[in-house]
Amino acid sequence: MYINQAKFPIEREKMSKNLKLNFSKIGENYEYVAPGNPSVNCIGFALNLNSRINPQTNNKPNEDPLSIMDATFLKWGYKRTAENPKQVMKKTGKIVLYAHTHSQKKVREVTHAVRQFSDGGWLSKMGDKGIIKVASLDVLSGKEYGEPVAVYDR
Repeated sequence: MYINQAKFPIEREKMSKNLKLNFSKIGENYEYVAPGNPSVNCIGFALNLNSRINPQTNNKPNEDPLSIMDATFLKWGYKRTAENPKQVMKKTGKIVLYAHTHSQKKVREVTHAVRQFSDGGWLSKMGDKGIIKVASLDVLSGKEYGEPVAVYDR
């Protein structure tokens, strides 16, 4: 997989400081793919939709965040797989969720979603700062998004 670090140099420079501050593992190993549409969030982008997707909860006190995401993704034909999110096999269109977890590795809060690109890289909508491609799910892991916790596929 090729990461083009020369693409969109002005936008990349603007985004670089924020990425390095919040994602210490990323370094220079990302490609700025396109500006971000503010009306699309990372869930909508991962689903390849041109809209903001806000998963609906039933407002139950102990509701499992992954169950909420399961129902949300199922509307677009995606199901959670048993695949280890840290060892995802290359296949275009898979979606991986990031989350903060409790000490028992139980998901506390889903924080981000990325979509696998045709070359095996991962496309990530970084808020209003744009869309990037990274080679590894690990580079987005950390305090901001937590860890990859679930894989979805059609």
